[in-house]
Amino acid sequence: MTVELPNLPYVAAMIILILILVALQQRQPRIAIGSWLIGLSFVLAGQISGYFLETVKGPWYQAPHIFRLWCDMLAGMIFMLYTGRPLPRGFHRTFLPLWNAIPLLMLEILYGLDIQRPEPYIACAIIAAAVCFGVAADLRMKWTVPAGQSASWAVIAIFSAFGDYRAAAYWGLGAVYASAAVHLWLRLRAGTLGRLIIVGSLSVWSLSFLLHPWVFHMPVVGPMAEIVWTMQKFFVTLGMFIVLLEDKARENEHLAHHDELTGLANRRLMEQRLHAAIANGRANILILDLNGFKAINDTYGHHAGDLLLQLVTQRLQPLIGPGETFARLGGDEFVIISPNSVEPLVEAIRVALSQEVALADVAGIKVNVAIGAALFPGDIAPGTPEEIASHLLRLADHRMYLDKQPRPTSTTLTGIA
Repeated sequence: MTVELPNLPYVAAMIILILILVALQQRQPRIAIGSWLIGLSFVLAGQISGYFLETVKGPWYQAPHIFRLWCDMLAGMIFMLYTGRPLPRGFHRTFLPLWNAIPLLMLEILYGLDIQRPEPYIACAIIAAAVCFGVAADLRMKWTVPAGQSASWAVIAIFSAFGDYRAAAYWGLGAVYASAAVHLWLRLRAGTLGRLIIVGSLSVWSLSFLLHPWVFHMPVVGPMAEIVWTMQKFFVTLGMFIVLLEDKARENEHLAHHDELTGLANRRLMEQRLHAAIANGRANILILDLNGFKAINDTYGHHAGDLLLQLVTQRLQPLIGPGETFARLGGDEFVIISPNSVEPLVEAIRVALSQEVALADVAGIKVNVAIGAALFPGDIAPGTPEEIASHLLRLADHRMYLDKQPRPTSTTLTGIA
């Protein structure tokens, strides 16, 4: 495909958005941003090389043509393999799927060199099918994945057998971008604008490649398809930028309502949930305080204390049922809100914390817990949700301190590992 100068604004916009992504990556490095930057850089390089295809003639035309085809193919492979997911552990699993790119790049070389014989294309398709099954077997993927890839290569071989080499080359590109669209539809968060823009743009992009051999020479449809195809490069870039903004907004919202150390609800979210439970007519709360927590901090440092809070959270989290809220108020104080009877939960908590807690640098820690309960409507007179919540918390806190009195501070530290 060739690109007319009126498409330059899209290229300029892409450059600006890519520079913004570079700035974001430098301030807060993330794998997701890095993979998108690599893919979009290939897109931009291919777009720029397209401006030379109008002026370069003869044998010199082949080099920028192949370069552009390679850029489009590599960008599609990056979008399909690495964007929207964390990188797999290990060099082998990370880069082994890239073997699938080699036959695709060979296909684009054959087309870029204007090879007019079907044998090289068919041989490329056979090699590609073998690579697909080999990579899938090594990565223990479902057989449907290499079967689908081989079916796509079978279509390429059929086009080649009938002498339609342009269709064979652009079918490969279209298949890669269609796979990238499906991959990101499954990987990106549902219901987001960024996901809709990216998947929609990649789908149109894929369709442009698939239809290119037949609409390229049409005097009216061809130029319109050219503009639509070029616009998708800008929209994919814009969609990625929106995805990052949406992720950041969700992250900020999560931090505003959750404790950073344990991931539990913080005081703000706890109060919202408590008011909602009161409005529904039933709100039972437990306040938990770890006996001897200060001794752990003073003896082994705040790092050991933080680890203990995280491990206590991990032990108690499975006890929290649907419709219940587990929150950290601060320090070693926790709150549980439940619409159900809390007596079984109290006993389960004591059992869960009765065993030693193993920390990274401490051989064993035993810690017991003081618990105070307050029930609505059983313990609290009617009032506004704010008044009821305040009374519940004060009463549960008072009962928690009463629970501390007869129960000695029996935190036992059995030594350093």
